[in-house]
Amino acid sequence: MAFKKYFATKDNTITNAFESSLSTRATGSNMGQADSLEIFKIYGQATTSSSELSRAIIQFDTTEISSSRDAGMLPASGSVNFYLNMFNAKTPFTVPNDFTLLIQPVSRSWTEGRGLDMETYKDYGVSNWVSSTDVAAWTEEGGDYISGSGYNKTATFISGIEDLSVDVTNIVEDWISGSLNNFGFGVRLSGSAETNTTTYYTKKFFARSSEFFFQRPTIEARWDSSIKDQRADFYASSSLLSTDNLQEIHLYNSFRGSLQNIPTVGTGAIYVQLFDSASGGNNLSAGVGVSYPITGGFVDTGIYSASFDLDTTLSTVYDRWFDSTLTTCFFTGTLNIKSNTAQSNTKKEPLVLTVANLEDQYSRAETSTRVRLFTRKRNWSPTIYTVANSTIENYFVDNMYYKVKRLIDQKDIVQYGTGSVQYTLLSYDDQGSYFDFDFSSLEAGYAYEFKFIIKEGTNYSEYPQGFRFRVED
Repeated sequence: MAFKKYFATKDNTITNAFESSLSTRATGSNMGQADSLEIFKIYGQATTSSSELSRAIIQFDTTEISSSRDAGMLPASGSVNFYLNMFNAKTPFTVPNDFTLLIQPVSRSWTEGRGLDMETYKDYGVSNWVSSTDVAAWTEEGGDYISGSGYNKTATFISGIEDLSVDVTNIVEDWISGSLNNFGFGVRLSGSAETNTTTYYTKKFFARSSEFFFQRPTIEARWDSSIKDQRADFYASSSLLSTDNLQEIHLYNSFRGSLQNIPTVGTGAIYVQLFDSASGGNNLSAGVGVSYPITGGFVDTGIYSASFDLDTTLSTVYDRWFDSTLTTCFFTGTLNIKSNTAQSNTKKEPLVLTVANLEDQYSRAETSTRVRLFTRKRNWSPTIYTVANSTIENYFVDNMYYKVKRLIDQKDIVQYGTGSVQYTLLSYDDQGSYFDFDFSSLEAGYAYEFKFIIKEGTNYSEYPQGFRFRVED
């Protein structure tokens, strides 16, 4: 899997807004159990120069994130991005537009509280505008926040009804390492917006107590976990190509279903030599366009890769994997070599996709389930050999992404990760395309579907059919 969500453990709205009398400020009010978070600025309501502010504070359990990393469910620091996601809540009030929110780490422990009243501010308690807990006040009213050192994050809103998604990787990593105490985030209008003479009333986000599962605030970890193992789709070097001549193959060291590192290699270098025979034969070093023996490397636990281009007319080549002494062979694989040729036209043949192991129903307890696709060209024409063996040739797609849609309202629960972090990019090996999915990220009791999009050059085309399933506890 290449994303994982962590839900907020506490949140609150704190305000110095006037109560309905417009004479007393509600600085002691608490809204810790309300189902939304509110951020606003009201100018000139009580007097011609009065200003009223509301801010949101929100916290997540980084112990849970650390446990995920220790269990191998998250990549190491530097290989994963963390995003703070908050979702717009509809409001009958005027929604401000063209404004910026400031997101910063909170620097003091605070209590969530049990207040609900976001209208008349009659629920008093902590935390609030003045106090962080029942025994401590904020150093500055309105909350204590850390600025500088890359801790100032911003989100710009044009229409005002957008969701918030901000990269907070450095903050979360500092929380995990312990170099920064985790007291959560403060979310407020930017400094100039809080001090100018403009009213921004009111921006609302769903809180962690919202009845809407997918609208609750999250920290979402995203990373590119895709593996492109071209063993079953290996092309000989061609003068028609440039960078695409470089091919990549993998070795998987698995015992009783569990991947584990090769003891003498660990996370270091591994070496590959190519031969014309499985038992050795002639060494093909002359046709390899990289330093030989080929130096491979560690990918993930028990997975190693090697990249090279090969100029050969052979139809079959054997890859043998060694330690640094080149005497202990760990694995001998087979490469059936394909050749690239120019075409007389640019017609693209449509594809047929099938989720080969799709289940009708999944459990939220399935946190890393491998979903496999079978892909073929629609106008596939079998050879005599494939007919005799009842085997359809798998077509390998280099850049395919998935998303998850909820059927009842057609809401995109997981969007295509085609941006800077390609977190829904599919992997492939000699059996075809696949991805690992965490079904605990979906709400039970609903039907969903996987959808797929293919990137060719700079163009994307979505496969029309969805593949449906249901999730239960």
